[in-house]
Amino acid sequence: MGSDTAVDSSARPPPLRTAERWG
Repeated sequence: MGSDTAVDSSARPPPLRTAERWG
C-alpha cells in the first residue's frame, strides 16, 4: 500500500484521489 501510493502520488498531483481510490 505504501509503494503503490508513493508511485501514484508522484505520477498524479492529487494525492487525495489516490487515497480515496484505494481507501
